[in-house]
Amino acid sequence: MLGLATGAIVAPATAAVPTGPDGQPLDTIRLVSQNLRGKAGSGDQPSASDNARWVAYDSQGESLVEGSVCPAGLNGPCAYLTDRRTKTTMLASPPVTGDQLTYGVDDVTISANGRVVVYASFADNLAVDDDNGDWDVFAFDRTTGAVELLSRNPAGEPANGDSFDPDVSRDGRYVVYHSSARDLVPGDPNGPVKDVFLLDREAGTTSVINLSLDGGRSALESTAASISDDGQFVTFQSESSDLVEGDDNASGDVFVHEVATGQTELLSRTAGGDPGNGDSFGAMISGDGSAVAFGSAASDLVAGDANGDSDVFVADRASGAVTLVSRTPAGVPGDWFSLTAQPSRDGSLITFVSAAADLVEQETHSYVDVYVFERATGDVTWVSHTPDGLPPNGQSWRPTISGDGSFVMFASIANNLARDGSRRHYNVYAYRVS
Repeated sequence: MLGLATGAIVAPATAAVPTGPDGQPLDTIRLVSQNLRGKAGSGDQPSASDNARWVAYDSQGESLVEGSVCPAGLNGPCAYLTDRRTKTTMLASPPVTGDQLTYGVDDVTISANGRVVVYASFADNLAVDDDNGDWDVFAFDRTTGAVELLSRNPAGEPANGDSFDPDVSRDGRYVVYHSSARDLVPGDPNGPVKDVFLLDREAGTTSVINLSLDGGRSALESTAASISDDGQFVTFQSESSDLVEGDDNASGDVFVHEVATGQTELLSRTAGGDPGNGDSFGAMISGDGSAVAFGSAASDLVAGDANGDSDVFVADRASGAVTLVSRTPAGVPGDWFSLTAQPSRDGSLITFVSAAADLVEQETHSYVDVYVFERATGDVTWVSHTPDGLPPNGQSWRPTISGDGSFVMFASIANNLARDGSRRHYNVYAYRVS
């Protein structure tokens, strides 16, 4: 449970636990990626709507829906969308031609309102005119069942380079992604270097996010973008030193770009305002734009960071303060790496992955696990445990938190997390937080 004494590290209780507003117990895990028989299918890369009703993920399972359109062999999974209220699942990557996708999908993400699912794919039969032979970004509309190819040049043609890792605003209007394409906007000066692009689906315009101080394109690649609910703030990681003044650490950093003003701000900085002394990565912005969670190998973002591994931090955009998230009961970094963080809509909760064995006092295992950090109290809660509060028998990763902070979704290869007869395949689970 969250919300106990400040600084407390909370292990899951084995006794009865309180219930949420719907009467369901907290601190419980439920299987999301169920097959048509109600048993474990398979699933990975979950993404949840604001209230956790809708969960998008990828899967190579052949029994999540009637029929199978996923590529044969090792060519990748399909995208699916599960309605947790009705316990029904639909295919979110239907081919427009043929009986099967020619290739799988990656980077699955859902809009906060649960309507739009975006992903990247190398398949050439998700759109009728997809003839570029590259990875592209697509959007699936839950209400219409239509798939739209998003990574197009101003002439409306598929872009001439690979596009990956999309994120989407709350209403599905804005989509950010990175791409090595040279024709998404006119006059691309840095050639095949990966840049971050913002698509306004309503206006049909695409713009560049990683602008240098002189207004041109940054010199080195920028990737891994995320977007606020209103589409006005975009975070990304970049190795380029020409995005802000004083970026002289020769490392990757994380930034936030304000669309309305065109201003870019360095987030991975020390208390003195200097860039961190190691690579920072994986920035994810809260829905309201107030907080950004990220991973970093820098040892000078907070005092006492001496573990020599990557840790998870959260930057408060109003104050500029950076706080350690992956902390032990003593308030110091864990004894192994932590990464892959995401905040709730208001930034009050951060879910993350860690291989550290000392974040929760009762935890004894050797797997990667999922946790939640509560900023107001400093509490860390262990998420990926069995119904009896014991360690899982496999690693868990790729956590995502619903905007309202009520659920954490994650993928795990463990088969003892829920009482659903899970096989030793990756499956998607929902953990009740509040």
